[in-house]
Amino acid sequence: MIQKKKLLIYWASRTFIEFIAPLIPAFTKQFKIIILLYNHSTPPGLSKLLDGWKQDGVIEQYVLLPEDKHRIKFHLFMAKIIPILRKHNFDLWLTSSEMQVPERYIFDCVLPKHCISICMWHNNTFLFMYNEEVVKQLFSGGDAPAYQRHKAPKISASRAHLWHTTPQMLADAERQMLLSEKKSFVLRVREQIHRFIRQVRSWVIVKKINITHPRKLIRSYIDYMVNRIVLPCLIVHKTFPLGPYDSMTQLGSGRSNALILFDEREADAHALLFKNTDVYVAQYPSRGSCQCDHHKTLKDTVLSPLSGRLNIDKLSDDVMYLFYRDFKTVLSETNAKTIHLRVHPDETGKWPEQLRDHLTHRGIDTMIVGCARPIREIICAYLGMAGYGSSALRDGRASCDYAFIIGFVGITKLQQLANPKFVYGKSEGIGWIEEDGSYDPQIFTHQKFCPPKRKTVDQILSKLAYDHACLIRKN
Repeated sequence: MIQKKKLLIYWASRTFIEFIAPLIPAFTKQFKIIILLYNHSTPPGLSKLLDGWKQDGVIEQYVLLPEDKHRIKFHLFMAKIIPILRKHNFDLWLTSSEMQVPERYIFDCVLPKHCISICMWHNNTFLFMYNEEVVKQLFSGGDAPAYQRHKAPKISASRAHLWHTTPQMLADAERQMLLSEKKSFVLRVREQIHRFIRQVRSWVIVKKINITHPRKLIRSYIDYMVNRIVLPCLIVHKTFPLGPYDSMTQLGSGRSNALILFDEREADAHALLFKNTDVYVAQYPSRGSCQCDHHKTLKDTVLSPLSGRLNIDKLSDDVMYLFYRDFKTVLSETNAKTIHLRVHPDETGKWPEQLRDHLTHRGIDTMIVGCARPIREIICAYLGMAGYGSSALRDGRASCDYAFIIGFVGITKLQQLANPKFVYGKSEGIGWIEEDGSYDPQIFTHQKFCPPKRKTVDQILSKLAYDHACLIRKN
């Protein structure tokens, strides 16, 4: 009997139940599992689920990291658990990215040389969300520019943690952060301070920033220096500068052996970008969750996950109009009667109530619902899903074979993404209401969705772990 390999899973607690939990039953048949969780918007019931798995022998152990806002506490905690994790001598590491500070601690300080690193990204990729021209350049045979920032729109301070101190406003700081390990620590820090002063001076001279930006620039730079350079150097004698594509992709720069994605077009582009990484297209984990034969309730109701602009109290009249117009189209075409607005787990603003009231006053029966249960558990109780073009559309499409899944181009463009349909790659099983309100009537047709047959995530990990020709971790 083949001895089980040891698998380390690092994931954000917010999406663990939605995305990783369905994979655990298959993983536990092949691997001994340790789970390390980044503590962010942890859903109720997660600790109970993990405790049950540990008691039943499904997993060996789990660790919930300190919250991101406690920076010093986090770094000290990593210093404490690195020796403990290293003793496990892991064979595989599964993570959502390879470039954030916790992941660099794991990659650089925990994993043995033989360990196979696997990134798995289930959301819409930053490469497609904010770098359309780079993708087109890759597909035309060109190379992507190194150390380019992803061109994300402005985000609120409350969402900044999603990028883990990446200096969004620095035009080329990533290039400057490739510091020679042969230089002294003091010399490296001094070089960065001098670079920062020169850059601020140039920004002010050319008047590219307003009165509030220098303060943000200083905060970003200090945060970067402290969390990627100073504290790691003091604690583990290493620094974690950004790689050439880290900021652009928010995924990595090809350090890992393998990358698992869930859209063929996204996979093709990342394979061209990460030339030394094996890229796989997998079956979405919630595929096979459809229970439509057993659920007959709420079939006159449409689910709409809210996303885009978070933690604000009021949306513009233009946004309100587009929501109303597109919801009205959905109700007219499907004979649905009610809209359920599913609040984003990070939402603290009052705009969902504003949207509910706006729709209700115009004759659309609307109510706000929570997000405690994963989409795969509730989507089959709905006629369909429609709204902002977030990654929730993929969750809904994979989880139900019969619900219609529709994105609103106008809303998505106005709030965040320049080209929503491009972002979704092949958009398998997802329809769209265009920016001008037009649409293909076929998107509302009630028929079974049959995606291409693909390998499951556990099959891909098994191949990497147990094949005699498996990869050796890159230095």
